[in-house]
Amino acid sequence: MQYLSSECRKPENFIRCAQNQMSTHYNYFSGEVEYSTELAISKNGRYAKYKDSKILIVGGGPSANDYTWDPTLYNFVFSCNHFYLYDKLKGVPIDFAPLSPEVDVFSREFLNYLDSSDTLFCFENVDIQSNKVKFLLDRGRACIASLRLNLKVGTTIRLLIIASYFQPSEIHVIGMDGVTKEGETKGKNSHHSFQPGKPMAKTRPYETFYKEYGMIWNYLINGIGRNIRYKNLGHGHPYNVSTEFNII
Repeated sequence: MQYLSSECRKPENFIRCAQNQMSTHYNYFSGEVEYSTELAISKNGRYAKYKDSKILIVGGGPSANDYTWDPTLYNFVFSCNHFYLYDKLKGVPIDFAPLSPEVDVFSREFLNYLDSSDTLFCFENVDIQSNKVKFLLDRGRACIASLRLNLKVGTTIRLLIIASYFQPSEIHVIGMDGVTKEGETKGKNSHHSFQPGKPMAKTRPYETFYKEYGMIWNYLINGIGRNIRYKNLGHGHPYNVSTEFNII
């Protein structure tokens, strides 16, 4: 996660702390960074085209496999992590994609995708190995970000914040799931869409997801996303925690 203190996560302190994080943890990065009270992100000319657009976010939760959705209905498609392995996204231009530390950017599959795409990758997790960040920065294919809100339930939910910062008119999301109401135990099949058979990394109760999803939707709808129309395409799926908040 992004190791900022609780004091640093207060709006009045975030910019100062994010500036310090960028200059110390990412001291090898010499580019410009734009700062707000909610997000710090390295500058890139492509962000402007996202304003007032319609964006689809595809996460790796089971609703992406189990439900029907059409990427051609959107101006841009965002995804994350191992999306490049997912059959339903083969041939779909992915414009923006955060990567977690578990993604091997030196693997044959990733390098093949890198050479055949124009995706801008983003690193918003300070646990990421610096050689991975440098590798993509050197190729002009990466941005660095830091979020004020401290969320622990998946890359897709943090991608939703970044996408909202770009101020599109609409964001629809599929595959941003969690656990069933019974919760999930470590080692159990997570029903991951990008990585079939991937086990749950830890035991997680439903209440953990419910609390954080409630926090994020309140944060977006009453904050940086107040002018954005959100739609949860995974509504009704047993793993889709956002169903409880009726984002339809």
